[in-house]
Amino acid sequence: MKKLNPKLMRVFFTTITTVLFILMVAACTNKSNKEVVTAISLTKMNVLYIGVDNPVVIAVSGHSSDEIEVSVLDDAAKITVTGEKGQFIINPKRPGVLTMVVKAKGITMLEAMFRVKALPNPVVMVNGQQGGYIDKDVLAAQEEVTAFMPNFDFDLKFTIQSFVVSTADKNGYMIQISSDSNKLTEQQKELIKKLKKGQRVNFEEVKAMGPDGSIRDLPAIVFEII
Repeated sequence: MKKLNPKLMRVFFTTITTVLFILMVAACTNKSNKEVVTAISLTKMNVLYIGVDNPVVIAVSGHSSDEIEVSVLDDAAKITVTGEKGQFIINPKRPGVLTMVVKAKGITMLEAMFRVKALPNPVVMVNGQQGGYIDKDVLAAQEEVTAFMPNFDFDLKFTIQSFVVSTADKNGYMIQISSDSNKLTEQQKELIKKLKKGQRVNFEEVKAMGPDGSIRDLPAIVFEII
């Protein structure tokens, strides 16, 4: 195969880059040939999440914030205005893709699509641990099971609704004691106090309610007594 001339390749890529730049500017230009830049900034994440207030800042150059209108297609979300300077709250109703329409003085300036996801599951924690080695007296002294959202920008609260503490007795039979709240029951604590070094205890069948009202089934965590 004949090798392309490096000079011709540079000219080719320069031409393509110029054409793309012109197309981008044209997309942001109104009929009066005055350049209008419209910007949408998701201030928390790069996606929108169901069941939470997603803060969004929207600006259109040459227009004040009170001239900006925001809507979504197909009634896919609720939009409220908060504060000033183009600050909005988006509450999506379903997962998928949401098309946001930005208008200024009744003229459509931009239609932008954003991914919409359900909130990820939190992780189960006891004594600030997701399982592992623990002293039985420390574990038995715990009052509650919590759900934590690691590495997530939103300040969200999941509430544990119920869980089961289980372990195997000396004959290998499983003992299970349930709690109908996020609190360890006295029976669960007594079971933990009887554990021997090396025994394992499970916090399983954990159910948590998210801020959107949905109930999540969370993975079990396992402790080993030291």
